[in-house]
Amino acid sequence: MFAVPIHNLDTMNSRRSCRWILLAFTCIATLAASGARADELDFGTVKSLADKGDVNAQLILGNMHLGGQGTAKSSVEAAKWFRKSAEQNNARAQSALGKLYAKGDGVGKDAGAAAKWLTAAAEQGLADAQAQLGLVLRDTSLGNKNWVEAYKWLNLAASAGDTAAERARDILANSMSAVQITEAQRLSSEFTPVSSKPPSKKKDAPKKDAPKNDKTKSPATKDVSKPVIEPAKTNAPAKRVEPKK
Repeated sequence: MFAVPIHNLDTMNSRRSCRWILLAFTCIATLAASGARADELDFGTVKSLADKGDVNAQLILGNMHLGGQGTAKSSVEAAKWFRKSAEQNNARAQSALGKLYAKGDGVGKDAGAAAKWLTAAAEQGLADAQAQLGLVLRDTSLGNKNWVEAYKWLNLAASAGDTAAERARDILANSMSAVQITEAQRLSSEFTPVSSKPPSKKKDAPKKDAPKNDKTKSPATKDVSKPVIEPAKTNAPAKRVEPKK
């Protein structure tokens, strides 16, 4: 495994400084991709890179805070750095942040936020996020019950070799109808990983009310959204109205 050497960059000449910074970036990218432990990196080096916006450094720094490696243990700080990385579309950070929301660790327990971030990671094909998302959607205590979608994500995680997800899927199937299972399996088979954008920070815009009177509407156009009630027809002659004297 790689380890970033601890040096005082202020005492180095500019050429060596650049070389060490490049090595740090390379090591962080390699370790993040391989799932290396946070304690194999120097906290100060990672923090410096994370402050500069490096997406992998932000993820590792979140793990350092979460595990108390090189710094005080803090789920709040972990969530902060996971979010910074997740907003740059890092699937592992999105998964980590979603898990914190599912447990209410460092952030308020929020099934909607958990599903949002886990979905962003799961759609990129991260099996760990797919398994966790399946559990969130299955768990009625989180108020997000959706067994077809839960089975779909658990099935995808199971196909990637997650045995715990496989067991959870099989247990869930006992509570589902054959129609539901067939639909969930269809959704699983049609799934294709995408490099999706991070969830939007903006709220959905409210729908505007339709204008009450649309004068530009063609007279020949009928509104089929509501049944048309035709006036009753009669063959009786119209009554003559005598003027008052």
